[in-house]
This record gives sequence, C-alpha cells and structure tokens, in this order.
Amino acid sequence: MTITNEETALYPKVVNYELEPHYSRHVSAMTSEGLHAKSDIAEQLAWRDQRIEALAAELAAANKREAELTASGKVLVESNTRFFREARDNWERAEAAESRLAELHGALEWCLREVKYVAFDQVALSFWCSDLELQRGNCFTSTRLAGSDGPSIAAALIASKGEGR
Repeated sequence: MTITNEETALYPKVVNYELEPHYSRHVSAMTSEGLHAKSDIAEQLAWRDQRIEALAAELAAANKREAELTASGKVLVESNTRFFREARDNWERAEAAESRLAELHGALEWCLREVKYVAFDQVALSFWCSDLELQRGNCFTSTRLAGSDGPSIAAALIASKGEGR
C-alpha cells in the first residue's frame, strides 16, 4: 500500500544528504546497535516521537507561562505606573499644602504682630488716659477709641496727647 499524499504521510520522501549529519549518525548507530528489523527501528522511532511530544508539551507550557507572566508583567507595570502617578499627585498635593501652610504661617505672624500692637496700644491707651485724666480731670478718649483698630488708636492717642497740652 502506497500513500500518495506526502503532506499526510508519516514518512515523506526526503533526500538523505540533505539530512546530514543526522542521517549518517543514525545509520551508523543502527548498524552498531544491531537495529536491522523494522520493528526495532519503529520502536526507537516511537520512543523518539514520544519524547518529541513531551518536549513539545513542555515548550507549549513554557510559552503559555511566558504569556501569562508577560500579561501579569503588563499588569504590574500598569500597577506601578498607577502607584507612581498617585505618588506624584500626592507629592504635588503635599507641596501645595506646604506652600499654603507657609502662607498661613506668614498670615499668623502678621496677626500676632497686630495683636502685639493692639496690646501695646491698649497699654498706651490706659497710660494716655491716665495722663489725660490728670490734665483734664477725665478720659473722654477711652470710650471713643475702644472700638478702633490698633494703628488708629495710637494715632488718636498721639493727637489727644497733643490736645491735652
């Protein structure tokens, strides 16, 4: 029985010199190992087919695992990218908060200076009132100036000090 379709043949027509050095090595090994019967040769070929199939399965599993690792690597890269983007965004928010904190610190320092001025003006007010009370017999400016802001209190005190003399 002859197979006419070489594409489906288990043993297609080949030219042995195109298979060198493999062909010569097998002829030599079969001769030295006493493999002369078709069944002996078929047994060796079956063992090789089995081994080739096992290696092909291992290769397919390795390729599948590589594809999975590549996909998980992409997920890892995406995850790392997201992590670094979030870290950058957090850094930018922290810098903005630090800048705002510096602005608030400056505003707080200004407020504290103004409170000191107001406190100083209140002390000065009581001093000036005492001085004016001695000169005029009362302190009309203490009620008039109580609702004023710090710098105008000092200005009013200086003006009233001048009026009292």
